[in-house]
Amino acid sequence: MYLGFKINQCLAINKTLKENQRFSGFAFVLVRIGIDKSFLSVFRLGIFVTVFLLYSGVRYDKKQAETMWNLIFWIICLLINLGLLAIVFYSLLCLTDLEVDQMDPFVATANINRWILLEFALQAALSILLLFTGHWILFLVAVPLTCYHAMLFIRRQHLIDVTEVFRNLNTDKKHRMIKLGVYMIFFTICIFRVVLFAVNLIINDDDDIDSY
Repeated sequence: MYLGFKINQCLAINKTLKENQRFSGFAFVLVRIGIDKSFLSVFRLGIFVTVFLLYSGVRYDKKQAETMWNLIFWIICLLINLGLLAIVFYSLLCLTDLEVDQMDPFVATANINRWILLEFALQAALSILLLFTGHWILFLVAVPLTCYHAMLFIRRQHLIDVTEVFRNLNTDKKHRMIKLGVYMIFFTICIFRVVLFAVNLIINDDDDIDSY
């Protein structure tokens, strides 16, 4: 009877581990959209669409050209936000795996630290774009996070220390959850703006065709 209880306990543990591995594998596939070669493909596609829109915008009148430039701007912001979301989600995944002892601390910290400077650069670029294009409200929302990143970089506290990763695990997860929420807000705004300007451009084209 005791042997049967042990066998059932081992089977339950094995089932739990398989479920956790299945979840981690699914999440890893999602993260590859932003981290691995898939993100490069999406980024190249965005660059191709941007160049095509730039070439097409030369043949439009002033109003259509303005709509075209706004569409290009929001496509660029959308690509930047895709990268930011992928990096933060990947960091949260590593921290979660570390918390349940499914990843080595050295591997987890190395994987997270590899993308931190890229995240800072992308977020700073987004803030600069919003500043120079006159989107003041969105700039005021984005600039506190840029200042926070700059403060961490100046104090040399932007990288995760492997010797203190378990002590600061909950704090790091909370910080990244907040940043994930901020990036999701910007991502939603970018999606809405891209769809809005794309529809306006299509409607203007249809009006021009009907006028002939």
